[in-house]
Amino acid sequence: PRMISGGPPLNVTGGLYQMGMIMSKFAIGKRLTVMDGFRPGFFSLQVKSIGFYKTVPAEETNAVVATATTTTPETLSKSEVTKKRPLLLKLLFPILGALFSEKANRRKSAVKLLQQKRGLSRLGVINYGIKLRTTHDGLLLGLAKTGAITLGDMIRTVFKKMVQLLVFKPLSMLSRAKTNKKMMTTTTT
Repeated sequence: PRMISGGPPLNVTGGLYQMGMIMSKFAIGKRLTVMDGFRPGFFSLQVKSIGFYKTVPAEETNAVVATATTTTPETLSKSEVTKKRPLLLKLLFPILGALFSEKANRRKSAVKLLQQKRGLSRLGVINYGIKLRTTHDGLLLGLAKTGAITLGDMIRTVFKKMVQLLVFKPLSMLSRAKTNKKMMTTTTT
């Protein structure tokens, strides 16, 4: 990140809809300088407030940049981050990771493409997977991998349907009942 002197002010008249944060090994300033002692990894950030800056004299701006370059945020290793997680998250992350993994999402997209573009049924997609894996991994290992993937997909589907039926469906029914009750009270008065 570079500081641009004399840049136009941020125009937020249409609203501000998104903000992003990134940790960089470069200090914010007019020149690109690497922060001393920077090491990549996980870090913890406590945000006290978010706001916009106003125009300040150049000597104050330089003082802010000078202090920013001297403080290096503490980075944590992946194991340190895992240890610091609350117990509930330690239990939920592996389950959620298995249910909503990037690999599963890619596989779901691939299945959709095979069904739409090649006209394969769900069983046809499974047979296609078996053929690919058995030519690459051998018959037993290919069958085992495809079976494990299919079983995992089935478990994910059942879990998602259960959540829909046991959580979202009752919530939508309650919401609909409240709306109907309000409509009944306004029409009778």
